[in-house]
Amino acid sequence: MLFRSWHSTATQSASVGVATLVNLNVKDYESDISLINNNKFKVTYSGVYNIQFSFQFHGLSGGGSGTTTLVWFAKNGTTIPQSNTKVTVNNNSPYIVASWNFFQQLNANDYMQIYWATDNAQIKLEASSASPGPAIPSVIVTMNQIA
Repeated sequence: MLFRSWHSTATQSASVGVATLVNLNVKDYESDISLINNNKFKVTYSGVYNIQFSFQFHGLSGGGSGTTTLVWFAKNGTTIPQSNTKVTVNNNSPYIVASWNFFQQLNANDYMQIYWATDNAQIKLEASSASPGPAIPSVIVTMNQIA
């Protein structure tokens, strides 16, 4: 079975209206899927893959009136049509966890990437400490071959 899991211990920012790559800095598990340049999920074998993520968005105060983030996928550097999703981070509920999965046919040496954008520079992908309990990563990504 081919699988991989990564997470990020860094808080990540995006400029307003700018497509920004999601980065990961910690490898949890690995088997024939490589993380390249902290943002490319490169496969060794052809097949159908399931890529899942969990993002912790945090809307910091004082950032203006925008409340929207967008998250989408790219394959080999090209945006995948119909892969975008809108997430609202309201001022009165500043922590939102976005989590979903996406299936994609990949050939050997293809790679996937995840992008995000926001209309408010004070919305972050936030890593933080927690008490009680362990630290909270800003991003968790898993990927496995399913066919």
